[in-house]
Order: sequence, then C-alpha cells, then structure tokens
Amino acid sequence: MNQRKERVDSVFNPIIPGFSPDPSICRVVNDYYLCNSSFSYFPGLPIYHSTDLIHWEFLSFAINRSEQMDFSGGDTSRGLFAPTLRYHNGTFYIVCTNISHGGNFLIYSSNLKEWSDPVWLEADGIDPSLYFEKDKVYYCGTHAPNGAEMDGLNNRIFLAELDIKTGNLSNSTDIWQAVMRGAVWPEGPHIYRIKDYYYLLYAEGGTSTEHAVMVARSHELFGPYENCPHNPILTHRHLGPHFPLRNVGHGDLVDDSTENWWMVCLASRFRENADNMGRETFLVKIEFISGWPYACLGKGMLSEQTRGERIIVDFNKSSELLQLKTTNQEWWSLKDDKWILDGGTEVGSDGPHLLVIRQQSFDFELEASVNVSSDAGLILYQNEENYLTYTEREIEIVKAARVEKILSSSRNPFLRINVKNQIATFNGENPINISFLGSTQAGGFVGTMIGIFNRGDARAIFCNIKAQFDI
Repeated sequence: MNQRKERVDSVFNPIIPGFSPDPSICRVVNDYYLCNSSFSYFPGLPIYHSTDLIHWEFLSFAINRSEQMDFSGGDTSRGLFAPTLRYHNGTFYIVCTNISHGGNFLIYSSNLKEWSDPVWLEADGIDPSLYFEKDKVYYCGTHAPNGAEMDGLNNRIFLAELDIKTGNLSNSTDIWQAVMRGAVWPEGPHIYRIKDYYYLLYAEGGTSTEHAVMVARSHELFGPYENCPHNPILTHRHLGPHFPLRNVGHGDLVDDSTENWWMVCLASRFRENADNMGRETFLVKIEFISGWPYACLGKGMLSEQTRGERIIVDFNKSSELLQLKTTNQEWWSLKDDKWILDGGTEVGSDGPHLLVIRQQSFDFELEASVNVSSDAGLILYQNEENYLTYTEREIEIVKAARVEKILSSSRNPFLRINVKNQIATFNGENPINISFLGSTQAGGFVGTMIGIFNRGDARAIFCNIKAQFDI
C-alpha cells in the first residue's frame, strides 16, 4: 500500500470543519483545489488548496466583486448553490446556480484569485457540472421534464454541449432519472471518464437524513447508463435518525498522481441532536472493483476523527470574513487594529451589518471589546429567525422568530461567549442552550456563523476580536 493510502486511512475528518457544503474538487499535477457552496454570504464560493488531500488552507473567494453577483432580497439559504470546480488547458472554471438572481452561470480564472464576470447560461434547473473531452465542453445538470418547475419528484439528469463563450446549450439529452423508484431530488451530477467507462456520480434522497451518493456507468457519453448493483455507494440513511454523523451525500471524485481515487462529500455532525455547523466537507477513499466504485471499503460508513488541536482566529488577520446578503463593503473598515462598523438595520433584515466566520467546532470561544453598549456586540447567527446577540446591555435570543431578552448584570464592554456541550455562557453568566441554532432545528442549508454586528444608529468600534475552536 502506498504512502498516500496509509495517510488517508487515518485522515482527520471533516477536512473542512464548519459550514462547507456541496464540495467540488479538482487536481492540477500535485495540487488539489476544492470549492463549496456559500448561499447568500459574500464574498462567495470559497476555494481551498492542498498538496496531500488531508491538510487544507483557504486560498480565495471566486465571487469577490460586487458587480459579479446579486444577493439582495433572498433569505440566508438562497444565493449560490452547489458549484463545480474544474481545470482544463490552463484555466479554472466554476459553474454554479444563483437560485435567487439569474440562475446558472459560469466563471473562469487563470490563477484562482482573479475571476471573470459571470457568463449566464441558457440552462434550466440547478446543480450544474462541466465535463471536458477533446475540443468539446459538456454541461451536466438537473431539471424537471418538459420545462416544468422542479419539485424533487420527477427530476432528470441531463447532458448537453456547451458554448462557454456564449452560454448556449445544444443537443440536450436526459440521461438518467434516479436509482430508487419514487426517489426525490437526484442532484449534484458529475461525469468522469475512467478507463473503459463514463461514470455518472450524483446525490439522491434530499440533503437530509435520506441523502446518498449514487453511481451509474456507460460505454457512451450520452448513455445508456447502467445502475451500479450496490447503490448507494455511500449513505448513512440506514443508521437511523439519531446517529451522530448524518446527511451524507453530494460527492465529487478526484484521482491522485498514482491513479488512486478519492471522494469529497458532505456530512453533518450532531451533538445534543443538533448540527450547529451544518454540512461539512469529508474525505473518502474510493476503490474500483470490477469497474464499480466502492466507498469506505470494508466499513461502509464515514467516521469523525478530529485533530485534537486548538486554533485561534484573529479577525484582524483573517481573510475569511463574510457579510450577508449584500456586496456593499462601505459600511465597515479596519484601521489601527480597530474594526469600525456603521450603524445598520435589524439582524433579520436584508443586508444586516455583521461580519462573521464559520463556527468550526461545537466547543468554542468568541470575544471582543466594543465601545457601544446597546446595539452592537457579538452574534451567533443561523438564519433570519434563529440567532443570538450579546451586547453590553443584554442577551437577545431569537428562536423561531420569537424574541427573548436577558439583561446583563456586568455592563462590561469586553464581551466573551464561551460554548461547551451546546451551553453558551456570557462573561461566565446566564447559561443558554444553543441547540436551536442547529441547521436541522432552524431549517435551511447553512451552518452557524459567529462574529460581530451593529444594528444601531451610532458607529461601533470593535477591537481584539478573536475566536477559538477545538478542532
């Protein structure tokens, strides 16, 4: 067994901890690049880099300019769905769906930092993918038959030729429906050529506990495709609704330089039956036997293996700060190690003034000092109807749109939230269970984000903003 196989056997999973759903991966020589969905957060479509598939570093955002994309008017779980990242002849491509504005689009880059404006595609449906063969580009996506609205029950996977300059599709053909009779939401399709076959890898069952990875193969690109006899090749649906690792699905394959194959996929970790980080990125070993892929051979399931490390994120040095539902960046600035946030609207409104990062472990600390006592402070944010704010004056708990307030007794401009075993304390006081911030409990497709906010009239000045995670 080669060294890489031995190392991946003991891989730390998830490889991207915290909100990192719908992973797509590609290899360029000995470098690997991975992209995730970002929904209504900006900058969007984060890209990570690795040289060994195990250790990953944030590299850039593909959507990083206001003129590229519009996120206004939708809720947190709208925006950018399920990107596919590919490399061909010196250029990186991402094809993706903006479910709120414009539909399917393609962007490209030669260096992964400077990305083009979108080429909007004449394609219906969601979850597009690209396949390159010789001098042709093929688009693989999902849609409802005969131009109907997608409802998850009768969706088809289709393949078409794509003109990447104009966005026009031609020779569109439905190539697959689903493995299971009556299955819902066949989605996230990808096409690969591996030895004698074309393989269609996709998800089925919806992105919750019934989620699964399916595969079919064909000798011809446009089919007919035959069903893998041991589908699904990966799922946790049979492990029940209380297993601590659920929602496994939405895979993408990559090979290494020694022709070994791996799959990235999403899964959700649960504690106290809550999945606060949402869907995260995991790595799976793939073995081909008799021309069919097997995931986690001999085990048949994913397992969590954390690093046992503590990391500190300093907001002054982080390149992963996000804002929500707005591409306007004129309301915040960093000067002399102080973050200045102009006054904003209510947290649940369109374009609230908050700067956040992904919650990366169940147990964590978040702290900062702020000069405004009433309307600016720390935030744990899941969606418009489920979040928690902490100011010098009070703790506000918004749970299923119902508001509860707890007055603070300390009146301290230094704010610290400490979370352990799903219990948050606020400068050591007022313990609150934050399981309601789990994606399953709150609904939607995102994970909890943590950071700072300002919803008052006055400008707020923050300093010493740090987060600490046990990964």
